Amino acid sequence: MGRTSNRLRLFSAYLRRKARVKSLPVSLIIETTSYCNLKCPMCPRQQTDYPGANMDPLLFERIVDE
Repeated sequence: MGRTSNRLRLFSAYLRRKARVKSLPVSLIIETTSYCNLKCPMCPRQQTDYPGANMDPLLFERIVDE
């Protein structure tokens, strides 16, 4: 499946308000750290109590490989 046809399938499903989409994700965002020095009022990190940490590099590689 080409990049253009994937996006067309995604857009078509969006226009038809389909709950299930037969296309691949357009992008994938992986946060490799939970450290943040900002105090954004809408961020869920402000309501949690877990300490900041970095993702293990081997875990990141495994996620990317999958």
